[in-house]
Amino acid sequence: MTRTLTLAFTLALASTLAAQPQIKVPTLPEVLAGDMVAKAKIRWSKVKEGKRIAVTIRGGEAERLEPFLSEKPGRLKYDLDKNRALVKAIRAARLGPSQKHLSESDGDRSLEILVDGPTDWVVVGRWSFPEKTWEKKQASLYEHLEPRMKMQLDVFNTMPGPER
Repeated sequence: MTRTLTLAFTLALASTLAAQPQIKVPTLPEVLAGDMVAKAKIRWSKVKEGKRIAVTIRGGEAERLEPFLSEKPGRLKYDLDKNRALVKAIRAARLGPSQKHLSESDGDRSLEILVDGPTDWVVVGRWSFPEKTWEKKQASLYEHLEPRMKMQLDVFNTMPGPER
């Protein structure tokens, strides 16, 4: 009897999971053509002493994760207008085909575009180059992103409160 119930439960669970719609992860061209401010994350990162420092931008908000200072990211002053300008600069940059791996070299900078996938955020575009290459060949993007690496964290606005 227990075996029959277990088998019935397993079959019911399997059919329920099979009936769930599969979320299709958009391609990079689809993401670039869509509303990136609302539906994508932009991550700018560098490696320092073997640890990755990353600035993540989404929906007019930015945060920086510095593993030397904290396990949790800190908020940066940012807004929707800056986010829209960054998206415009990314589209204008024509970065070329996405790379498979992030650079692990000190002095390199990496740009990633992520979208919400079935279980977590999925990288759909990735580019890593030395800082000087970004500065010379993608100056507009570099000017939008690199200052966030040095910007002071917004320590008085790190916790969302009831007024948000």
